[in-house]
Amino acid sequence: MTDEPINLVLEHLRALRADFSSMRETQIEHGMKLNRLEESLAGVKRDIALHAEHLAHVEVRLDQIRGELGLIKRRLNLTEA
Repeated sequence: MTDEPINLVLEHLRALRADFSSMRETQIEHGMKLNRLEESLAGVKRDIALHAEHLAHVEVRLDQIRGELGLIKRRLNLTEA
């Protein structure tokens, strides 16, 4: 009869150990998924920065073209009074 309580405690401890092991594996998986999400987010941020830079270059060039077009219109007397 004295073996039953000891076995019961050992059984509970083994179950706890298995639960903790499962939780540890899940936590490791979640950590890896979080790392992949962070890497993906960094890639998206890089892409957004590159697109913003490209847009800025396009806007500068467009401003130059507008200036040149205004100059052409003035030289050809095509400007409105």
